[in-house]
Amino acid sequence: MPKIKSTRQRIMIMLWALYKHTDAKHPMNLVRLNSFLEPYGLCYNKAVMKDTLRDMQEIGIDVRTRHKWDKHGAWVEERALDDEKLSKLIFAVDSNPYLSKEQVTEVLQFLMPLVTVYQEERLSIVTERTNETQLPEAVRRAHMVMSEAIGTHQSVMFKKSFHRAGAQSAKAVHFMPKRLLFEGGKFFAVGYHHARERIETVDLHEIAEIQLIQLHSPKTAKKAEQVLNEQESQKE
Repeated sequence: MPKIKSTRQRIMIMLWALYKHTDAKHPMNLVRLNSFLEPYGLCYNKAVMKDTLRDMQEIGIDVRTRHKWDKHGAWVEERALDDEKLSKLIFAVDSNPYLSKEQVTEVLQFLMPLVTVYQEERLSIVTERTNETQLPEAVRRAHMVMSEAIGTHQSVMFKKSFHRAGAQSAKAVHFMPKRLLFEGGKFFAVGYHHARERIETVDLHEIAEIQLIQLHSPKTAKKAEQVLNEQESQKE
């Protein structure tokens, strides 16, 4: 591996090592810290390491040390996913009745880069499912696209599915969603119907095709935002 001499890169390597491989129960001493730096041609003494840990603390990283840290170790205390937050997140995903065991496992694996090596095993413990309630892929996609539209203040274009024999093909609907609802075992989106110029609730289970769109008229988008915001203000 190429040798690295910059202070910035030394901090980045040490920070990754501390975030991924330490917690209060598993501090990292000087020898072990250097074991992460050695593949890059680096090895530092106690004084340099102490200065680096202080630099991390000064930029807001919650690095803690014990007496004679070079022997007893340092660790990152406060992190984005501590044990309590991770437990809540795992429960939220694992208890979702619309996800299969394989889907839960896939979603939890996305968290792997964000947890310590001591938390990784928890991401592989998934509840066995005897009666899975599979959410149709069209509903799942409709939910994801609506959610993205809400987060980015965009509109969507969708077509509803028709099950009646001889029914004509659905017309495309331009719609700016504001919020998502779950009621009676079904997902809905509340938003502005551009053609009808009013607030409507859309059943996501009736959507066959959906995509994000960029409105050509800024006035149309502004009007939709205004109507939606007025409705939210009235609710408050």
